Amino acid sequence: MHRVYSDADVKQFEAGLVGSLLLKWSMIPEVAQRCQSSDFLDEELREIYIHIGLFWERYPNEDITLLAKRMMEAGVCKDGLLARLAELMNRSPTPHNAKYYAEEVRKASLRRQWRKLGQDLIYAAEDVTTHEDMFRMFEKRATLLETRRTDGEFGSDPLAHATTLRQASCDYLDTLAEDRPTLIPSGISKVDDSIGGVGYGEMCVLAARPGHGKSAFGLQWLDTAARDGVKCLLISEEMSRLELGKRCVASVCGQSSPDALDDVPDFRQRVERHFDDREEIYVMENVQTIDKAEQRIDRYCGEHGVQLVAVDYLQLMKGKGENRYHQVSDVSMRLKSAAQRNKCALLVMVQCSREIETRASHSKDKEKRHYTPHNSDLKDSGQIEQDADVILFLQWPLKFDPYYPHKDEYRIYATKCRNRGVKHDFMTTKFFPERQRVAWFESEDFPKGAMEWQP
Repeated sequence: MHRVYSDADVKQFEAGLVGSLLLKWSMIPEVAQRCQSSDFLDEELREIYIHIGLFWERYPNEDITLLAKRMMEAGVCKDGLLARLAELMNRSPTPHNAKYYAEEVRKASLRRQWRKLGQDLIYAAEDVTTHEDMFRMFEKRATLLETRRTDGEFGSDPLAHATTLRQASCDYLDTLAEDRPTLIPSGISKVDDSIGGVGYGEMCVLAARPGHGKSAFGLQWLDTAARDGVKCLLISEEMSRLELGKRCVASVCGQSSPDALDDVPDFRQRVERHFDDREEIYVMENVQTIDKAEQRIDRYCGEHGVQLVAVDYLQLMKGKGENRYHQVSDVSMRLKSAAQRNKCALLVMVQCSREIETRASHSKDKEKRHYTPHNSDLKDSGQIEQDADVILFLQWPLKFDPYYPHKDEYRIYATKCRNRGVKHDFMTTKFFPERQRVAWFESEDFPKGAMEWQP
């Protein structure tokens, strides 16, 4: 019988592996054939392993002082890093154990992934009614697991599965030849003119202070995508399904509830007519952890063809780490990885810090007073800014100043668009709270009580 190692045992193997590599960086190619960075359980050791792989050819001499310096320059900064590297080296008497340690790390990782598959099946079984469906689901998930292991998609590993720039260019041209849209537009004209939309594998951050409409903005983007034939998934940590339904009814019918019970059938008819012309928008509420969120994203993208995922909102989801900063960073990195792995577009609602409210430009004219956002206003972690491909800050000036003269004015700041650039960094449109909608065009109007919204 094979011995089952505890997490503490596994971390000892990982420490032995990293220590062996620090003694002899040139062991990296042989080790990379046996395990990947995503196989590591200990986050700190994973980072060290990744950076040894990045620098071993460029700096062939085993210089841990230089390695520590490069890691800090890359943002992997931790007090006592150099001492930690020295400790790992001293605990490994020889580099020749590296291959053995790598194999043990790999085996432990595989066991964890199969256990995760079992947990996925337990969650999925809630929706399965026959044994045949259960077997098909198991086969799909087992195949997906094996594919990811083969393709190296369980983590971003710089040491294996390289392609060529020629192949990458040809792959991109193939996507153009398929005549398939590469971006999912928001439906809001100024935003789409500025950034084009969100691309497959991209992470778009919708950031705002509480009450400024980030959920409404995200829901409207999902609705536009569903109208255009894109299946969507909403992971809602802030609102229940009934609260979401209430907002949807308000958006479609102009008010969240009818004036009389006799009008309920009419409201239902409007809602049904609205969704008849759209793909499904699946809703998962109260997922709570990034582990479960990854499972849901993988499942709905793999089994239901979801191409756009929204998370509302990131800081409410629990991740791994010794403090709040590391926990939020973990959530951000793993959401971005899930988007890339499943080749889906990702909208992530993020709460801003209070500092933005103290940054008003000193203008006596309220209409010219701006609360200019910075990417550093993304609350709890700088990792969000690094992971995001697109960042939009949303502001409803009335929330900053209840006496603001233009009560429906809505401001959108585009501060990042990694792959296309930002055409307009500041945009204004209108927000209609009774509809929970942002106007497509600034001249557009949605009078209260009007007929249901139509594309």
